[in-house]
Amino acid sequence: MGREISTSTIGAAAELRVCAHLLELGYEVFRSMSPNCTCDMVIGKGGIAASVEVKSGARWRDWPSNRENISADILAVVDDCDVSYFVQQVQK
Repeated sequence: MGREISTSTIGAAAELRVCAHLLELGYEVFRSMSPNCTCDMVIGKGGIAASVEVKSGARWRDWPSNRENISADILAVVDDCDVSYFVQQVQK
């Protein structure tokens, strides 16, 4: 029998997957050095920067209807072989 993969390992793998995808799309990617940061990474392209929070699992597919609070500009959801991006609504 194999070992169970911890949720922190699954999360780290999801972050690396999103980093690789964004690099392939031509973004500069800067990963957080602390698990206590408000986002997982900051991306930049064409002089514009945005914070990114990465989540894994099917329950995040319904965001923002599940009303989980995300402080980052972009939510990246990794589920199976797919990465989806959701941009926060700007509050005025």
